[in-house]
Amino acid sequence: MTLVVASSPLELSGVESLAPEMRENLKILPIGVGKVNATLNTLLAIQKYSPSLIVVTGSCGAIREELEIGDLLFPNRVLQWDIDLERFGWPRGSLPSASGEIEGTLEFSPLSEEYSSYRGRGVKHGVALGSGDHFLIRSEREKMGWLIDELNLWAVDMESYGVVKAAQAMGVEVTIGRFVSDDARGRRPKNFEKMIREASADLFALLSQSLIEREKFPIIL
Repeated sequence: MTLVVASSPLELSGVESLAPEMRENLKILPIGVGKVNATLNTLLAIQKYSPSLIVVTGSCGAIREELEIGDLLFPNRVLQWDIDLERFGWPRGSLPSASGEIEGTLEFSPLSEEYSSYRGRGVKHGVALGSGDHFLIRSEREKMGWLIDELNLWAVDMESYGVVKAAQAMGVEVTIGRFVSDDARGRRPKNFEKMIREASADLFALLSQSLIEREKFPIIL
């Protein structure tokens, strides 16, 4: 079974566009906003549902000018952009573990590498995503050149690191698929809810197709 998580039910609404036989192979779960909610609720879901794969989905904010609203991102790594212990000699985005070792970027396999575009949306693979418990606005991002120059980020969210951390700690395969809701200039669509629903539907369509290709679904279409 594949567990698909996002911060809110709206971001998961795209599952409704899938055929019933596809939905049967997915467990859909809102996990709340922020890294703590994401970590805790992912751990509880792993214990309850024993998924073979977890997919983090939902919206993200673009850091790069190349990304447009509605583009799809399939990162291969995630870090905590809001962690800064540089004064103690730790790299930005890193924390000491319980054993004192550096814990920073978490790596995983990207979900889809077959598309450069999908249903008119741009698709980016193998990029870095940053998670933080702070909603970045344009004026803040413009003062944080290190988001790109140092951390090499393409977009930011508030949950992915927590989900990936929990999944990897429990030995469950995990990956991320997100859509851009805010571009690097801080622009958002006038009908935000409509955009989220449409982007979620397209992301779930690509998600289901990618999972079939990975033989996660025992279904032949």
